[in-house]
Amino acid sequence: MAQVLCPVVIGRDAELKAVDAALEAAMTGHGGCVVITGEPGIGKSRLVLEMAGRAAGRGIRVVTGRAVPQSATAAYRPLTDALVQLLRDGAVPGDTTMEPWLPALGALLPGMAGLAPASGAASGEVSPGIRGEALIQLLRRLAPQGLVIVLEDLHWADPTSLCLSTELAALAQDGPLLVLATRRPDPGPEPSSFERSLTTGPVPLHRVEIGPLPEEAEQELASSLVGKGAPRGAGEHAARAFANEEAILAFRSALEIADEDGSNNEVMARAAAGVWAKLAEVLWATWRLGEAREAFQAAIRLVGPDDALQGAHLYALLGKLEGCDYRHSAALAAFDAAEELLGERPWDKGDAWAEVWLEVMLNGGLSFTSTATSRS
Repeated sequence: MAQVLCPVVIGRDAELKAVDAALEAAMTGHGGCVVITGEPGIGKSRLVLEMAGRAAGRGIRVVTGRAVPQSATAAYRPLTDALVQLLRDGAVPGDTTMEPWLPALGALLPGMAGLAPASGAASGEVSPGIRGEALIQLLRRLAPQGLVIVLEDLHWADPTSLCLSTELAALAQDGPLLVLATRRPDPGPEPSSFERSLTTGPVPLHRVEIGPLPEEAEQELASSLVGKGAPRGAGEHAARAFANEEAILAFRSALEIADEDGSNNEVMARAAAGVWAKLAEVLWATWRLGEAREAFQAAIRLVGPDDALQGAHLYALLGKLEGCDYRHSAALAAFDAAEELLGERPWDKGDAWAEVWLEVMLNGGLSFTSTATSRS
């Protein structure tokens, strides 16, 4: 996926310095945890990406796990994602000193050879402390030279993931391990349970709070993307494009889950079509018209034959996008498809049908004469 990325991080010098210091300490054997907090789209993921690049440039392994809205029902999802990345380059260590810890890892890597959970291990009877120590033992063997584990969007993580992430961060102090977490701010004044647990322990916890960029930094951001001479006010639009990146990633993660669950299920397919449509609208807002077109088309393919209204609505949106991209023939074809799905006298089928019909009529250049004839 092509991302809207500025070649340099702008206006975040203090934040980068704080994370850099934590990384430097971790790689000298004094691991820790950094929690980056900020509103959606404020730049958390961009900061993490910059730090991941710096770590990789020093030969340090970086793996990433991400929680998504559905993670509340998927135990250990962000940690499992990170571990799977780490294991792509090597198998689970087979030395005898690791064997006692393997059953405690079965819940994190279900189905992986050699990790069949012992009785009760998968059902949550293994204590978080034991599972955390087992995870640390595995990480030390897989990445002895140092490791950065990025856990994105922990505000969506399930309680088991949060508990184990806390144990992992607490145990990081004894080796070259940095846990880099991102989350949205809590609605209340108190810190999250994740941060409270770490604050009471010995692990070095670094909080990095990200706020909006100053106007000058926004303008510099716009200039870096489109070149010098960007008009005043362009920075606000550039910042909005970056804000949409978080939504795009969340939608794509949700679609991965839907695909894993099987889009042959009619209910799941309908839900996935809605997510594709939302993704298309966000991509459109960032002027990534090619990707938006593909997303609309994916949504249309998932709409069932009995849902003509949703199909017509999606074709109408696709037609508008094609018009914005000056693809007039494609736009007319999309509007024609929408009109066909609406059928005769759609205004008599309810307000939702009438709204889509009006959208098609106004944007598709349909003939008022032919419409009036069909209504008589």
